[in-house]
Amino acid sequence: MLDEEVVNKEARHGNERLLIVNAVSMFAIPAVFFGGASDFITGLFIALGILAPINVFVYSRSWLDASPHTWLRFLLALSPYIITLGLTIAGLGHPALENIQIGSREYLNLINDCGSSIISAAPGIVSALTPDLITIGCVACGLSIYFITESRYIVRRIIFYCALIAASIAAVGLIYESILSVMGFENMPSFGEGGFFTYPFASWWAALAILWMGGALTVAVYSAQRFRLSTFFYSLRFLSLLAALVLFLSVLYCGTPAERALAAALAAFACSVLFIDTVPTGKNLSRHWTSKYSRRRKNNFMSTAVIPCAMYLVVALISAAACVSTFIESVNDGDEMLIVNSDSRSCATLAERQALIADSIDIIELKPAFGWGTGSFPNVFAFYQSSDLGDCAWDSPHSEPVKKLVENGLVGLVLSVITPLAFFILWIFRFDFSASGMVLFFTLACFSVLTVIDCPFQCIAVQASFWILMMSLFKWDCAKIR
Repeated sequence: MLDEEVVNKEARHGNERLLIVNAVSMFAIPAVFFGGASDFITGLFIALGILAPINVFVYSRSWLDASPHTWLRFLLALSPYIITLGLTIAGLGHPALENIQIGSREYLNLINDCGSSIISAAPGIVSALTPDLITIGCVACGLSIYFITESRYIVRRIIFYCALIAASIAAVGLIYESILSVMGFENMPSFGEGGFFTYPFASWWAALAILWMGGALTVAVYSAQRFRLSTFFYSLRFLSLLAALVLFLSVLYCGTPAERALAAALAAFACSVLFIDTVPTGKNLSRHWTSKYSRRRKNNFMSTAVIPCAMYLVVALISAAACVSTFIESVNDGDEMLIVNSDSRSCATLAERQALIADSIDIIELKPAFGWGTGSFPNVFAFYQSSDLGDCAWDSPHSEPVKKLVENGLVGLVLSVITPLAFFILWIFRFDFSASGMVLFFTLACFSVLTVIDCPFQCIAVQASFWILMMSLFKWDCAKIR
């Protein structure tokens, strides 16, 4: 290996090493432990969230190449979420819930007029502050990737490690679910029919799997070409493709029609990019001959290159066909319409989802500016829940934008998109797009569709994954070391 390759591919300083450890830990801890669905893991995640700001601060003060405004730019990008936390704290001073005594029983009552536009209908201080603190931790972790490293190799390492962890969970989960289907729910521990492995909701896992499937495919596209089987099966490209395959199978197993269609579309897009990347054009041929992995004679290379090209093309066509067929079949099914998994008895029906949105819109109209406060949806919705939704509690409207409008209003929704939108505009106007970067962008676009029809951010692991991959995308094509 050349000396400059060692310098470029290895971490330059302690801040990059801590960045790798912090980012992988912020994903792995909630991902391994039930998606973060426990108080202990939630507290540990929030505690780990402080490492990213400290790392950026130390980097901005100690590293010679760091911009003098790095720390200020980091705080500026994080400020919308700090402001949201400040609004939540202000709302705690005007609680919208009160206890009333009727006879010998005590009931909760919702106060519409609290004397302030900024209120909180959350059941307590912890439930009100925890979601905002989790979001700040996720955003800070993602931003640290953008501001600390200038090497695409470091970003790739973070994505690859996280994708391997996700693929390992998927592999064990598929084996466990297979055993569970044979042994039965009575004989083995399980979260129920609506979950996947240790995840209480299959939609949480499907969203997580789509994100890291795209991450694995991004690494595969970026990795060096391999045309000899003896080198391909020991390459980073093969491991990444294998990880993506396992994650794809897990989505096919437990996902809704929309999730399966999006995963198939992502596979088709990435394999098309891989096909274009390996087709024996003049550019690809010249790149192959300059590679240190090239051992085959030129007159044998054309026949050898046909095999991987054909495989990528076939997989792309099959995935595209699966995406189209899933879409058409589900749209024609009046009980599914893409967003409902009719095979799962625990999944909310299409009529229930429509009623959830309709009732949520009525709630939004009462407090359109600042909403009812972070963590308030279950309590507020219980007072306006229509009879066709039964008497069970609903913890989300199955739509992230709708939930944000209910809890934080239009102000909160605007604050939540300012930072992603600003980085996206910078990325677009820079106009320097790579093939691997486009795969990562397509992954985030597919996930964004899911946020409209479900609430995947209720899972801490999903929210952390989204910010890690999104800020990796924005750093990917502007990194100095590629």
